[in-house]
Amino acid sequence: MIIRKLYSEPTAFEPIIFNNGLNIIVGDKDESSNKTNGVGKSLSIEFINFSLLQDFNKSRIKLIPKEKFSTDTFICLDIEISGKILTVKRSKKSPDSPIICFDSIEKVFGNITDARSYLKNKLNINNNFLKSPSLRRLLAPLIRDEKSEFKNILDCFDTSIKSSRDLIPHFYMLGIDYSCYENAKKFQKEIDTDSTTKNKIKRDVELLTSKTIADATSELNDLKVKVDEIKKEIDEFENVSAFEAFEDSILSLEESLEKDRTRTTIIKREIKNIKLFDGDNYIDSDEVSFLFNSFKDGLGDIVRKDLKQVISFKKTIDSFQKSLLESKLVELESELSKLKESIRINDSKYKELIEKTGNKGKLRTLKNSIQIYNEMFEQHSKLAAFIHKFEELEQGIKDKKRQISSSMNLFEDELKSNEPQLNKFEETILKIHQFVMGNAKCSFKIKTTEKKSLVEFLMRIHDDGSRSINREKIFIYDLALLLTRELKDNHLGFLIHDNIFDVDQDTLVRSLNYLHENVDGTNLQYILTLNRDKLSTLDFQHLSFDFHEAQVASFTKAKRFLGIHYQED
Repeated sequence: MIIRKLYSEPTAFEPIIFNNGLNIIVGDKDESSNKTNGVGKSLSIEFINFSLLQDFNKSRIKLIPKEKFSTDTFICLDIEISGKILTVKRSKKSPDSPIICFDSIEKVFGNITDARSYLKNKLNINNNFLKSPSLRRLLAPLIRDEKSEFKNILDCFDTSIKSSRDLIPHFYMLGIDYSCYENAKKFQKEIDTDSTTKNKIKRDVELLTSKTIADATSELNDLKVKVDEIKKEIDEFENVSAFEAFEDSILSLEESLEKDRTRTTIIKREIKNIKLFDGDNYIDSDEVSFLFNSFKDGLGDIVRKDLKQVISFKKTIDSFQKSLLESKLVELESELSKLKESIRINDSKYKELIEKTGNKGKLRTLKNSIQIYNEMFEQHSKLAAFIHKFEELEQGIKDKKRQISSSMNLFEDELKSNEPQLNKFEETILKIHQFVMGNAKCSFKIKTTEKKSLVEFLMRIHDDGSRSINREKIFIYDLALLLTRELKDNHLGFLIHDNIFDVDQDTLVRSLNYLHENVDGTNLQYILTLNRDKLSTLDFQHLSFDFHEAQVASFTKAKRFLGIHYQED
C-alpha cells in the first residue's frame, strides 16, 4: 500500500502528493515567525489517519471548530493497492458513513465497521497462514502520532487516552502466530473477573459471619449442627402419633395465648394511667383572698367570690370526668380478670396437649421453633452458597492458570519455530544501528514471562534510557519491521512518524541518510514530519540526498496546513 494524495472536496487545503520512498512534511520559519511548531504538520498526519478510518471520537478532526472547517467537507485520501487507486472520502458530518471508491465503483457505507472490513480486504491483509488483526489494530504501530511520546516500542497511542498495550499487531508483523497468546490473555481476563467476584463474596461472608473466609467453613459446620438439632426436635414433635390430631389446636392455642398476653399488657398500662389521675387538687380561696387583701382592702373578697365560682364549675367537670374514668376502670378490670382466666385455661390446655404428644419440653412453642429453624436454615443456605461459589471460583482460577501456562508453553514453541525470521529481524536492527549509531551494541528478543504481560519485547540499543535515545530506538524498531524482507508479507509497506526525531544532529543526519539509501527507489514508503531547524546548513551538506526533493509539503505560521489559525474545541 502506498499513500498517493491527501486532499479535500471542496478544496479546504492544498493537496499533498506523496511518492514511494522518503516523504518529508516540513515545519519551516518565515518572515512572520521563527516558530516551526503549530503550523499543521501533525494535523496533516491526523487527516491521513482519519481517512484510514480512525475512531472519530479519538481524532483531533473532531476538535476543529465547524466555522473553521465545514462539517460537509470531505477529507479524501488516494492510496495505491497493487497498481490500482482506492479513494476514501470521509466528513465530520457523517464520520461513520465513509465513501470508498475502487475500480470505478463507489460504495457508501452505513457504518464504520463495514467500511473497515472492506478496506482490510482490499489491502490483502488476510494472510492465508496467519490470523490477522483488525485494520485499525494493524495500522496503530504504522502511524506513530507525536502524542504517543515515543516512550516504548509497543505503545502507539496518545498517552492521554487510557488504553492497554496491544502486542498482537507486532506479533503479526513479525510473522508469529498469536492464537495461543490470545487464548492466554482471554483466560487472564476471565481470572480478573473471577477474582473481583471472589473478593466480593469474601467481603459478604465476613459481613455475614464476622469471620474470615478461612474460618467460615467451621462456622458453616456449627450452623449446620444447630439447624439439624432444631429440625430433629421439630421432626420428633411432628412424628408423635397424636400430633396430627392436635397440631391445629396447638397452633390455635399458641396464637390465642400470644394475643391475650399482649392485650393484658395494654390493659395493665391503661389501668395504671387512670389510677394516676386525681381531680381533688384545688386552690384554697381563703388563702387567695388574704393575699389580694394585703394589696388593697376588699380586693381579695372580690377575687375569692370569682374563684369560688370557677372552682365550683371545675368540680362539676371533674366529677363528671371521674365518673367516666371509674366506669372505664371497672370495665378494664373486668376485661383483665377475664383475660387472666382465659390465659390460665388456655395455658392449661396447651400444656395438656404438649404432654399428650409426648414432647419432652425441648420446644418452647412449635411456632417459634419453626421460625427459628427457618431463619437459621436460610442463614446456613446463604453461607453455604457463598462458600460453594467461592471454592468454585477458586478452583476455576487454578484451572485457568493451568490453561494460561499450557497456552504460553505452546506460544513459546511458536517463538522457537520463528527464530530464523526473528534472527533476520534482529540482523536488520543491527544494520540500522551500525549505520546510525556507529556500533552494533544492540539486541532484540521476545520471551515469555510470569508477569501479567505474559510476553516481553526486550530491545536494547547503545546508551538507551534517555528520552531522545528511546525515540531513536522506536525509529530503528519500526524501520526494521518495514525493511526486513522475510516479514514483508505481513507489513502494509508504509510507515509514518510524526516528529519522532529529537536526537543530536549527527544521529539525525545518519538516520535520514539511511532512510534515503534503503527506502528510496523501493515499493516502500516512509512519511516523516520534521522541523527544518533541526538541521543546520552544514547538516544539509552532509545529507546524501536532495532534501528539497524529499519534501512533499512545507508549512509556516503564515502558510499553515489549513491556512487558518484556530483553537481546538
